Amino acid sequence: MGFTEPVGNQSDLFGAVVDNLSIMVEMARSAFNHQCRQMLDEMEHQKGIIEEEFSLATERIENQLSGLSGEAHVRVLKLHSVLSHLQIVTEALSELTHPLRRQIGDGIPFSPKACSQVNELFQRHLDIIRTLADILKTDNDILKTYIIDDKGPHLSNLCMEFATDHEARLIEGLCTPHAAPLYLGILDCLKVMAQHEISVARLLREISHQAG
Repeated sequence: MGFTEPVGNQSDLFGAVVDNLSIMVEMARSAFNHQCRQMLDEMEHQKGIIEEEFSLATERIENQLSGLSGEAHVRVLKLHSVLSHLQIVTEALSELTHPLRRQIGDGIPFSPKACSQVNELFQRHLDIIRTLADILKTDNDILKTYIIDDKGPHLSNLCMEFATDHEARLIEGLCTPHAAPLYLGILDCLKVMAQHEISVARLLREISHQAG
């Protein structure tokens, strides 16, 4: 694999990870909407598959690092950082299973508005992750900038707005105290994911510009 080539040629390095992240988000959304604990177990299994992909990608990157210097070495270090951010996204997505498992197991209801907001955030994450998959195939700078300046920050801001909105519902008695920490826990995980998805897109843009 030539790391002096545009990052679009590195889709085989991160492609499987990103595709499996998309599957995990779909599973999380399905578990939430159908209140299905079995789907949360499937998420843990899917995480194991992604971890295997991380191991393979890490080995390939580290093997390349030993034989490079200068700008090529810097580019590969940034690819290593891409992998680290994707690992954090995966961990945050895995952490999401804890509030979901408690909410489902204890039968704690969310308000219709909270359910709608969680679903909106899941969909926006799917959009970003699928855009990352397209970036790995096309090396499209417009898509990278779209995540960095638009999709990512908007998703992160929505997590904060929804948390504020939730506090108002709690004061008005429209949300139960038992649901509050679970809902906020979900928002926290989704916000962390957004922050690191932005970092992935930013690093991919930097790598591509250095290679050019």
